[in-house]
Formats: sequence, structure tokens, C-alpha cells
Amino acid sequence: LFAFAAVTVLCSNAVFAACGKSCAGDKTYCVIDVSGGVSAASYPISYLDKCPDGGWGNEFKTTKIVLRRIEPGRVVMAGVKPVTITKPYYISVFEITQKQYKLVTGLDPSQYKGDTRPVECVSWNTIRGKEKDCKWPAYTNVAPNSFIGRLRTKTGKVFDLPTEAQWEHACRAGTTSAYNNGGSGENDLRIIGRFAKNRSDGRGSGLHHTDVGSYAPNAWGLYDMHGNVREWCLDWSAAIDETPATDYLGPDYGSERVRRGGSWDVNGKWCTSVRRDSYHPAVDDNNYYGIRLVGNM
Repeated sequence: LFAFAAVTVLCSNAVFAACGKSCAGDKTYCVIDVSGGVSAASYPISYLDKCPDGGWGNEFKTTKIVLRRIEPGRVVMAGVKPVTITKPYYISVFEITQKQYKLVTGLDPSQYKGDTRPVECVSWNTIRGKEKDCKWPAYTNVAPNSFIGRLRTKTGKVFDLPTEAQWEHACRAGTTSAYNNGGSGENDLRIIGRFAKNRSDGRGSGLHHTDVGSYAPNAWGLYDMHGNVREWCLDWSAAIDETPATDYLGPDYGSERVRRGGSWDVNGKWCTSVRRDSYHPAVDDNNYYGIRLVGNM
């Protein structure tokens, strides 16, 4: 389990702008150094009490994975279900990139290549292990050779995909609007994420997904939570009711796993904070879904 102490963060104006509106506060960052690659015996973990001067450099999109501490709070999941999150958790500032995934696993299954673009064509099963062996939420175990399994083994920490409640809580960053910058229209989305109608805007690479961090972050300094690639969550997919819940883990069983955030190939209505999507956990041939990492306390 993690044992991170909260610290007070003070940022210069430049760093404050680079990291998001709430960089100042009792947040801290966890950094996993995966530069040793597949053959490394371990991946060192370090902690930052503030953003680096000038913001997150290229190393944090290639050889290091940076996660931001998120405090406990409440979210109305999918605009319907009140959920209380009682424990802090860490969530990656960026979607996991192709370079990071290749350093950990030795593979890059992505169709549209680029070291700092999000890894895609990865299934839930590939990320954690086959469903018959890794039966979330009944068990928290993962396959040792999976992406998550390798990170756990080489860090000694409990990393995983986010629950759907964690994902939406982190995405919203205290907002109740369609998008996490307070907006509700596609012009607002153009500022914070890659989607079907801004693929030719010159930000980053290609006419599909683009380099992580090419758009503005939310108030907690998290990038690309709207658009770019859909992100797998732990939960089985099912209808959401209005019953309040605490530390919600989703249903006990199902046939598809939740994905959140929309992607580069869809219009804005598919990229809102409340929009839910799902797919069979074994499917790995889609170039529009990827990974955001969580560290649970």
C-alpha cells in the first residue's frame, strides 16, 4: 500500500499555469521511473511536492510516469448516482504513452505510432490479465506479465486501472458541467481534448489521436480526460441507478467493462464527463482506447 504524506505546494505563475489551477495545495506527485525497461529488476519511485519549473517535460511522457494525488470527495456519477470516495488515490497526469508501455512490456500494439502518443489497441485483459483469472471486483489480483502486473512487481505498489467513480471524480475536478473546463459546447471541448472536429488543428501529431498533453489540463492538472482515446475502467458495465454509494466498485458481474472520456473519432457529445461506454474486456483491435493508471492508498 502507499504511504505518502501530504505536503504544501507553492507554484510560480508559470508552473501554476502548466500544472492546472489547483496546483497549490496539499497535493503531491508520485513518479515511476520505467527507463530501465523490461529487463530492469525494479522501477524506482520518487515523489515531487510541486510541478517541475516549466511544467512536465518530455521525460514524463516517455521514461517516467507521473501521478497526481486526488483527495477524497463526492461525485454524482454519470449525473445520476451520488458516490462518496473516502480514500485519496493517485491518477496519472497523462494517458499512458506508447513509449512507457513499450518500456514496461516490450511491446507497442498501437496502430498510429508515436512515442508520446497514447498506447492503443490494448484490451482490459491485456492490461490486467484474462478475466477468468482476474475477476474484479471479487479479487484484486492481476496477471504477473500484464502491464499492471509488471508495474506492481517492480515497484511493490498497488497500481491498477481506475474505478469508474475514481475516473469521473478526477475528470470533473469539482465541476458539474459537460466538460471539465466549465463548458458545455464543442468550442469548449476544442480547448481541452482531441475529438473528431479538431483533428486538423495542428496540435501534436497526426489526424487521429495526438501527443498526450497537447490540450489544456483540468483544474487538478490532468490532461486528455476528454477525447484523445477512451480509457478503460475496472468496473463491469451496467445501468446506473440513483442509490447513493460509498467507494463504489460497480456490479459484481457483467459482459463488458466500462470505458470513459470519449476519443479522437467521435463528436463532442461522446466526450462529456457523464458519457459512459463499454466493450468486451478481451477485444484489443481498436485504435481509440487506452490506459490511465491509478495508485490506490
